[in-house]
Amino acid sequence: WYSLIEEIIKRNLFISQVGQDDQFWLRYHHLFRDFLHNKMRREREEESRKILTSLADEYQLNKDWDLAFDLYQQIGVIEKMISLVANCGSMLVTAGKFLTLKKWLDALPPEVVTVEPVFVSLKGAILVNQGEVTQGILLFSEVVERLLGTEDDIEILLLSIIRRAVSHRIVGNYPRSHEDSCTALEILENYPQYSQLRAEALRNLGLTYYYQGDFKEALNVLKQSLHIFESFKDQENIPIILFNIALLHKVLGDYDLAETMYQKANDYWHSGANLAWLADNANNLGMLQQLRGDFCSAAANFEKAIEYSQISNSRRAEGISMTSLGDLYRDLDAYNEALDVYKKARLIGEQLNDGFLLFYLDLAEGVLYNISGDLKKSTNFFNLASQKAKESGSLYNFNLLETELAMSYLLAGKYEQALKSAKTAYEYFEKEGQKNESLRAAFCCALALIGSGDASSALSYLRKISPVLLEDKYATPLTLQARYVKDILNATKGNREAKNIAAHVLERVNIFENNLIINRKRIRQQAKIIPFEPPRLIIQSFGKSQVFLRDNLVTNSDWQTQNARELFYLFLAHPGGLTKEQVGLFFWPDASPDELKLRFKNALYRLRRALGGETIVLEEDYYKFNLALDYDYDVEHFQRNIDSANKIIDIPRKLDYFQKAVDVYQGEYLPEFDCTWVIAPRMRYQQMYIEALMQMANLAMDEMDYKTALQHCNKALSEDPCLEAAHRLAMQIHSVNGNRVAIVRQFENCVAALSREINVPPSRQTSELY
Repeated sequence: WYSLIEEIIKRNLFISQVGQDDQFWLRYHHLFRDFLHNKMRREREEESRKILTSLADEYQLNKDWDLAFDLYQQIGVIEKMISLVANCGSMLVTAGKFLTLKKWLDALPPEVVTVEPVFVSLKGAILVNQGEVTQGILLFSEVVERLLGTEDDIEILLLSIIRRAVSHRIVGNYPRSHEDSCTALEILENYPQYSQLRAEALRNLGLTYYYQGDFKEALNVLKQSLHIFESFKDQENIPIILFNIALLHKVLGDYDLAETMYQKANDYWHSGANLAWLADNANNLGMLQQLRGDFCSAAANFEKAIEYSQISNSRRAEGISMTSLGDLYRDLDAYNEALDVYKKARLIGEQLNDGFLLFYLDLAEGVLYNISGDLKKSTNFFNLASQKAKESGSLYNFNLLETELAMSYLLAGKYEQALKSAKTAYEYFEKEGQKNESLRAAFCCALALIGSGDASSALSYLRKISPVLLEDKYATPLTLQARYVKDILNATKGNREAKNIAAHVLERVNIFENNLIINRKRIRQQAKIIPFEPPRLIIQSFGKSQVFLRDNLVTNSDWQTQNARELFYLFLAHPGGLTKEQVGLFFWPDASPDELKLRFKNALYRLRRALGGETIVLEEDYYKFNLALDYDYDVEHFQRNIDSANKIIDIPRKLDYFQKAVDVYQGEYLPEFDCTWVIAPRMRYQQMYIEALMQMANLAMDEMDYKTALQHCNKALSEDPCLEAAHRLAMQIHSVNGNRVAIVRQFENCVAALSREINVPPSRQTSELY
């Protein structure tokens, strides 16, 4: 045996050695393996079939269903394929693997798929997932009509009723959904062996209560469902119920507990095996982060949710996540981008005929048009939302609309109507224990009373929101409300306590608005799937000096004089600010005080006329660029990425930051300017660029990526032909590649450049290396 092994190793007959030293084993090359497989099938067909069938059976026992099905299909064992889909199809539905399930059903004989109840029901589940909910309901109803009242296929009957209940809930037909869930639970009383189906029916019933606005009953029913799934240690369904219960805690205002439960659910799904549920989870985590004002994390989670839903083909999750991102963009004043996202979500909602999503989109667009001043469009969308709320019979939807109508009346100065709508919503949400919506409605009541001149009556409502605004980290919705009605709060009169609370609310608004530009910048940089609104001011310094104001290039005629343009870039280069006299030393060193005053005044006037009066601000005799503006400046990106790269140890991330910096550097700093103050920063940025390239080249060399390393060296040499470090590294790369001619050429280029540029020979280090 050992002599045979040695012979194989010596002659290397279609084998590969895995491992080193004494710890190794041998395996056939995959081409030889395939050859043996084919030979076995040709010469021993029946034996091969038995072996592959046994292997597929083993795969099925180990729940490697994809491998099992593929093998069954490969050898044409139709009865095994049918049995596998019948037994495992429902588990694929729970796991959200609808594409796999569809592929399996398509591989089965059509006469089986269209007749057998188990496959008709599975096909209905696929249709619902694809957005064809009405067609899915018809298939479920076909199965229910065939099986109801018989003792045949009780499990398939129950699954079909529950799936139909879910489908009715999706399209907003809550009474029918409730009816189907209760029917399933009634049948299950006689079949205790199907406890997990009872848990699933309870889950849908709980969610139906949620959409109908009965949150306390929803929480009670969902907890019953969780208890059953936990008793079976059902790893697929436990995180789903945790997710649903977290949603209830969020609505009821227990945000910390909701976030904890979302994280628990996420821990179950950490492997990423169920991307559809991960999408929903990421979306709801983002909503909590938005409530506490962490817009950047929220936006990242919404984009993650959109990505997961697209990969898993979960259209409803995609529509909901897009709607959440649209709300975030709206809250950050990116109205056009919010509308674009809403339109994409609406297309999905219409394809799915998703009642709640379409209602919410009407409401969201109504809010957007209301706060942006288009009251006609706002009214139209609120009317559409009202119609959908009535059709669904959902008190929750109806009272969400009442709160937004109250805000609309407040903005229009119709305080009596605002108070009526706000009170209706407040009484409902307070009764149902919905903290967030209750507080928003209470705030509307207070604002309507303040607007009417009755600050004393407003005090009871203000006392409800005051602790939240002062202490609660989830107060962003109230802050946003206050932002749109600052005039009413500023006009608070009479009651001293009411005036003090109004002042505290306005302080929160000021903090929000001071952070608005920072949040917009960060989200703009991280947005990948849905672009954020471009900055108001885009400033380019590398390669060519250009300024864009609201996407329009600021031309020479806009600047009027070169001095105005140069003054702008001078302020950018000195973020701490400059006095008028310091500016004079750069531009008019020989000017008298009167001449300086006039010239400075004229240049500053032209600068502000070109870019806006708020572009340059005066603080204690120092003129400076207004960093609070919504702007994008390439120099800041370049420096920030270089700084990040130099701080990070992780090589891939370091390279990523260096690459971003190199991409930003499109040429030398302000090449059209011949001012003396430009020379120092121009040389500094060029040196930073070259050093970044050399670090990237050395890191690529360490990874033996010689082609990339040489490209970085050549880029560095195009900036500085006398850079001996780059010449030396390039020679080392040519040496590794065995290219002696290239080594000679590289050294000659180095000698020529040094002689031509600074008239010196290469250093001793370079010569010795050569």
